Amino acid sequence: MESRTYGQRPATSRSSFDDSVDRRHSSLTKWPDMSVEEGLRDGRPMRSPGVHSTAELFYEAQPPKQQATHPLQRIKQMCTRFPWRDMSWMVGVTFTIGSAFFIVNGFFLLLPLTNPSTTFDSELYWTGTTGIIGGIIFILGGFAGVLEALNLNRGGQVTVIEGITVDGDTSDMEFKSDEEAVRQNNKLVAPFRDSTMDLPLRQNLPSRTNSPNSSAPNPNSITTATLPALYGSSAFIFWPNTPQLRTIFFRDLCFIAAIIQSIGTFIFMLAIITAFPGVLDLTNVTVFYLANLLPATLGGVLFITASVLQMITTQPNWYTPRPLSVEWHVGFWNVIGSIGFTLAGALFYLGTTAGSIQASGASLWGSFAFMTGGLLQWYVSMKNCR
Repeated sequence: MESRTYGQRPATSRSSFDDSVDRRHSSLTKWPDMSVEEGLRDGRPMRSPGVHSTAELFYEAQPPKQQATHPLQRIKQMCTRFPWRDMSWMVGVTFTIGSAFFIVNGFFLLLPLTNPSTTFDSELYWTGTTGIIGGIIFILGGFAGVLEALNLNRGGQVTVIEGITVDGDTSDMEFKSDEEAVRQNNKLVAPFRDSTMDLPLRQNLPSRTNSPNSSAPNPNSITTATLPALYGSSAFIFWPNTPQLRTIFFRDLCFIAAIIQSIGTFIFMLAIITAFPGVLDLTNVTVFYLANLLPATLGGVLFITASVLQMITTQPNWYTPRPLSVEWHVGFWNVIGSIGFTLAGALFYLGTTAGSIQASGASLWGSFAFMTGGLLQWYVSMKNCR
């Protein structure tokens, strides 16, 4: 009979143990071979150290990088390339052209007060006409801004982020709910979004039904893109559905700022229309204050709010400015221009000649500031050319 000694482990060779470890290691899913610094430099979404989640990142290919061109080359592109399907470009161009008309309008308002000898017969009509043209272009720019916010990071090549998370032990796997998956991913990738951040807007929400070993595209994933969707492309949208509004866009400062600015353009346009000769009797002080000055001032306040939010989206947090960032200066100069437009309406409430001169001057320098912001937006949008 064979004798057996208990309490003693069977002898195994070191080489066989190493082989079993190697086989086990080769069967596990490998993480992308990249460092944190490389991921941040390439614009890939990285997780913060405090978040203990093992959602895996699978890159189908290197995400498309925005054009890193020399500033002079990008300025040349502004004059030679016209990517009208890109809403970021459309916003910059429309606000630049609209501001040019408001600059002319500001001169027509200011010159009769500072140099009455320059007055001519049809000056009032030219003043009103330039204001109406500028206002219409601003409305188009506001609408383009909403489309820009809706289609940021929806174009270009797609990156897939797996929708399975593991907290703690690897045996405790669970799927996140659809809304929680979107919210968590938004929070990890970009707390404040601008055109250079990777916020997932093209999404396949997690599913509990499909097998992870299926050869079909994995439905348990959220896909991201790094470029704006172009008008006419399959990824371009004019308005999101209700779940997208609730889980993504109502939490997105870019979208909120665009909506506020678009509303402000319509209110500001009301003041421009009522100021056109013959529309209302502006010699009536009550009508002048309520129908002209009030919408002009309110529209300017909405412009300020939208521009501040736009500036915050480019910052690491709400109180830290980024004066070395061109994107930050877009919002900054829009804030200056918005203040000028607000004062152009508010200072007329003083009812004095000095107040009228200052209000007309504010309209002029505010238009110049808005043009600066529009030109910078135009410049920034050229990096999306592809």
